[in-house]
Amino acid sequence: MYYLSIFDGLEKEFEGVEHIFEALYRDDCKIYMNEVEMSREQIKAHHAKKMTLGSKATLLHFQVKSLNTIQVKYRLVNEEEDLIVSQLIHTDGADRIVEAKVTKQDYRSEKKNRKSLYSDMLNEKPYQRERMV
Repeated sequence: MYYLSIFDGLEKEFEGVEHIFEALYRDDCKIYMNEVEMSREQIKAHHAKKMTLGSKATLLHFQVKSLNTIQVKYRLVNEEEDLIVSQLIHTDGADRIVEAKVTKQDYRSEKKNRKSLYSDMLNEKPYQRERMV
């Protein structure tokens, strides 16, 4: 969770935190972003861009699924995007990332989906029993 706190909304150079990335991601890690496999170097470049944009991450959900698996969901906001990011992360015995499945969704579309679902629930008619004659 410390790595996520680095995305605090302040613009910064990745070189200042690269050692944390190096300690967290194994050299042979597999990252799938929206079902597309990305290399460790691609992820590093992706994170570097987010930091230079001054991205702010806000934790929404954290759950330990098993001994070496966690699920994380957070909102990531910068001048270019407003996303909900969900990650299912598998680690090794040294808590380094072995594999991660990442899905991204535009915050506005998720908010719209939740709002639509909620309004549909409110507009449902209560169960009415038909009279038997």
